[in-house]
Amino acid sequence: RIKKSNTQPLQLNPKKFFSNATLFSKKISPRKNNRLEKLRAIADRLLFFFSDANLCHDDYARPILEQHSNKYLPLDVIMTFKSIQRWSRDPRVIMEAVDL
Repeated sequence: RIKKSNTQPLQLNPKKFFSNATLFSKKISPRKNNRLEKLRAIADRLLFFFSDANLCHDDYARPILEQHSNKYLPLDVIMTFKSIQRWSRDPRVIMEAVDL
């Protein structure tokens, strides 16, 4: 799921991430301290970011995905998303959410 490369240290392949993913229907506040809920909320945001419904209108992420032949979105790009930053600014936490 996470790939190392020379140009970007960590990258996320949305196709591999979503192969067995499920949406979390429960809305979760970032004020909750439960780690699992935090990870699920991050995973839920990532599912949305890489959904067909979002990508067809996303003029920021879609071109980045298209410029990489293997359709990777670098983790450092994901870390710039405000709705991810409100949950965590630690890339290791984001990678942990991907593994849920």
